[in-house]
Amino acid sequence: MVSSRAAIAIVTWTATAIGAVGAGLAALSALGAGITDQTVMPMSMAQVQAALAEPFSATPRASRTPRPVATPHAPRTPRVRPAPRPALGVQPAAGVTRSLNSPGGNVIARCERNLAYLVSWTPMQGYRADDARRGPAAGVSVHFESSDRKIEIIISCRGGRPVATVGTEDRRHHEDEGWEHG
Repeated sequence: MVSSRAAIAIVTWTATAIGAVGAGLAALSALGAGITDQTVMPMSMAQVQAALAEPFSATPRASRTPRPVATPHAPRTPRVRPAPRPALGVQPAAGVTRSLNSPGGNVIARCERNLAYLVSWTPMQGYRADDARRGPAAGVSVHFESSDRKIEIIISCRGGRPVATVGTEDRRHHEDEGWEHG
């Protein structure tokens, strides 16, 4: 038989667990509606293309498309403002973004007005990224290093497109051999 003390402990623990689960569900429900009661809607394909067509800037700026705002009494529908059109005869600057690969890692780079910019970089397994020079500049670079190898990927713009030059240094050999470019 279960003693009365054990039965009280079991009932108390069960009630506490039910209360904690209920409080957690209520908190998740409140967070689901948003802390500031604003929701973020996914972008349509037209909005993505318009955003990619905008001139590139190395400094972040506020989005031109307002976020939809929901109020407790209004339906949650996004308000979308059409993308601004350039003046007649004026073409928006078209930057080119490419993914470039090396044995030490991958780089996403962008060329805008003949200046290169590292958008992101991801080292391969066993490597770490070091000494990233993000740009914008005529040439940008990042090093991918492992315990026995160092790979430098240098990005420049040719014909408005990012191109990579990859140099490797094998650390198992003498350090005075330097970089081998390929």
